[in-house]
Amino acid sequence: FMVAAVAAMPIAHALLVAAMAAAATSDKVPLDLLVQQMVAQVQSFPLIAIPFFMLTGSLMMGGKLGEALVGVLSTLLGRFHGGPAQVGVLSSTLFGGVSGSAVADASAIGSLLMPWHRRLGYPMAFSAAALASAATIDIIIPPSIPMILFALTANESIAALFYAGILPGLLLCAGFMTACW
Repeated sequence: FMVAAVAAMPIAHALLVAAMAAAATSDKVPLDLLVQQMVAQVQSFPLIAIPFFMLTGSLMMGGKLGEALVGVLSTLLGRFHGGPAQVGVLSSTLFGGVSGSAVADASAIGSLLMPWHRRLGYPMAFSAAALASAATIDIIIPPSIPMILFALTANESIAALFYAGILPGLLLCAGFMTACW
């Protein structure tokens, strides 16, 4: 591992090379079992679904649907005190219900709303903080990528975790919107 890491190999590859070298030099683990375990981990249905959640969110915000969503929310909330910031929180919450990725949400919603907030005279620090903190709701509201990964590793029910994440996510959304107000 150290030789591969010093050779500037990515850490994931260095770990894989070190594990394969250790297994090859040991008689305790058959190599065919090692390969079977590596391949079996990528054939999990929930893990295959994760890129599709991200693709759906990207298509939503890349096309006109994301702009229409923000337009409707700004019409409903834009006239209230702190309305544009509340639009960011609510659009992050709705976008989180599609993508499940906080990073995708922060980049998509932020690139759409930051110029709008700047034109309205919001301080950039407040706008960035509001949108970044609202993006964290995505890891709670289903379909959440961290919840899927946790359910797979802990052998828990994905549906039960999704059901358990709805109310806390909506409460976080309400709390963030109150803070923006």
